[in-house]
Amino acid sequence: MWASAEHRDAGEMAVNLVEGTDSKWFAPHDRASLEFRLTQPVVVDQYVLTSANDAPDRGPRSWVLHGSRDGNLWRILDSRGGESFTDRHQSRTYRIFVEPGSYDRYRLNIFGSNGSPHLQLEAVRFLAGTSGFTGYRHRTGHAPAAYRGVRVVQEAPDTSMKPLPAGLPPVTESLGTRDVSRQHQAELIPGSAGGRRENKKSEGSSPKPVSGPLTVTEWREFLSDYSSTFLNSNYLRTAESDGNAEYMLSQTQREAGWLGYEPAGEEAVLAAEERLGVRLPPTYRNFLLTSNGWSSIGELDLLKVEENGWFPDLEPQLFQAWSSPGLEFFADDLELLKRCPLISIDGGSGGRWLLHADSAREDGEWTAYEWWPGEGGDLEENDNFAAMVASAVDAFPE
Repeated sequence: MWASAEHRDAGEMAVNLVEGTDSKWFAPHDRASLEFRLTQPVVVDQYVLTSANDAPDRGPRSWVLHGSRDGNLWRILDSRGGESFTDRHQSRTYRIFVEPGSYDRYRLNIFGSNGSPHLQLEAVRFLAGTSGFTGYRHRTGHAPAAYRGVRVVQEAPDTSMKPLPAGLPPVTESLGTRDVSRQHQAELIPGSAGGRRENKKSEGSSPKPVSGPLTVTEWREFLSDYSSTFLNSNYLRTAESDGNAEYMLSQTQREAGWLGYEPAGEEAVLAAEERLGVRLPPTYRNFLLTSNGWSSIGELDLLKVEENGWFPDLEPQLFQAWSSPGLEFFADDLELLKRCPLISIDGGSGGRWLLHADSAREDGEWTAYEWWPGEGGDLEENDNFAAMVASAVDAFPE
């Protein structure tokens, strides 16, 4: 199928991206918006970017892919952050995990290079018809069960589409990490706390975006700094004197000066995304590519990528308890929790960290929630995973 490409910022054609030659597209700045027109609507479930012949630092680092049927309403299909190409003329395939739609316009908004003030690519390809997939469902107390699925195109109006603002949407970067102790306790059932916890944010207010580490390199620096702070803190010395330090970190972590773990590989993150059927938000994704889980920042442990899952599946008893008669006031929150991957382990505090899959924005980030069900607590909203991490780090009692 024939396609055309246009570099919208420069108002010029970028036909060399789709003409099948080894020539390259070059932009004299590190942000760009590329729009592709197909001769008819197509359900695209994968796309391919190919690096150019030189200058690895000109390769795109972060981007968002949109689809449209009319050029006015655009739907977010995929977002990436912290990407790089390890070789020249290298083709990398990216899978689209959202429920597919049939579009004849695709727009690639690129937010940054890998260090250069310029951008370049050799080719962009869109793939259709690769619809079958294998997924895994993991319920508490059971082994992972494999299943086969087929993507289905919905013909109903796409309510998730909205006008794309003029120019490029802002890039929201993210921040650090939070950790926890290794102890577990029984499920916390509502009724013992004497009412719901007061929400920290005022009614009608919006959570404030937080800037911080986005790339794997930035995460590594941030987490290394925090590890040093924690290991030299009065908080840890008090835990040692009380005999609780062994639950917070291992001897290996102490000797390494690093409270995290080995990075999750790209394949492990992709497997989790396939299992969940969603594309994880960039700040959380790059955190996993820096450390696969984390321990000992506050009252929660962050799960490894292969351990996270949908909240009702990982904590069915707690979900059922909050669905009991008399708790109808919590119905809206339960609907939200159904679409939240749980990313933490209870370390004895009763707290939970969750990410809301249906809240994805132009930058690919999701709203993040902190929940203390044992206190009858409301879901406490954070702008993104980074904001939730930053709040925990700021509250750390050094």
